[in-house]
Amino acid sequence: GELPHLILSTCMDEIAKEEEDEIYHREKEVFKKAKKDLEHFLEKESYHKMTVNEVVKAFETDLAVGLTSEEATARLEKYGANELEAKEKETLWEKIKEQFEDLLVRILLVAATISFIIALTDDKEEGIAAYVEPIVILAILIANAIIGIMQDNNADKAIDALMNMQALECKVLRDGKWKIMDSKFLVPGDVVEVHMGDKNPADIRCAELKSVSLQIEEASLTGESKSVNKQIEVVNTDSNLLPDRKNMLFSSTVVTYGNASGVVVSTGMNTAIG
Repeated sequence: GELPHLILSTCMDEIAKEEEDEIYHREKEVFKKAKKDLEHFLEKESYHKMTVNEVVKAFETDLAVGLTSEEATARLEKYGANELEAKEKETLWEKIKEQFEDLLVRILLVAATISFIIALTDDKEEGIAAYVEPIVILAILIANAIIGIMQDNNADKAIDALMNMQALECKVLRDGKWKIMDSKFLVPGDVVEVHMGDKNPADIRCAELKSVSLQIEEASLTGESKSVNKQIEVVNTDSNLLPDRKNMLFSSTVVTYGNASGVVVSTGMNTAIG
């Protein structure tokens, strides 16, 4: 029984350390990817440097009339629905299988198997004590798999929560008339109006303040709970910080004070939160 003891003693600390490292690196990679995607987005989007008239001209829209229904339909086909793409979820079996793909986990499975075989073939009359070691190894592996699956489920719930942060409805100007519409039908060039308590339905270049001031909570993007004051004037900055783009309203952020209208510049996965 020396071989299983040796494998167990050398692997248990390693698998615990590797699990911690794997979680750390996984979270780090997710953060790095999100940061890189956001930086790429910010480099590409420069509507904050454009005047309202330049944005209106660029999207061939009209602040007094909005888009026509025909044009909106054509743009919807071109840009797609204004919604975040749902990631295909893994089945429970796929998650369980993933937990046992690690090399150290497989080594421990082999160790448990060898230990079990030795217990069966050993002439010594140790009884149930001979099976303690493989049972302990299997129990640790099962506990490790359960923890891994729980972490995956928590990540799935976080993504679902992000999906649920999107505004369901919005006030949009189409064919010269204001109407309440499902936000997923918004397209770049739409003229929308937001009020206190609303979630911004897309990325919007603020065009007109209809109150003394406009304040937006951007915690969903920046983690900063303090509201940011917005403006309609051009912001000449190359900063990659979202709060510095004070004439932009970003999707899923919340209007905490004031009313305003603006031009939709990005929808769905092309938004900052996408």
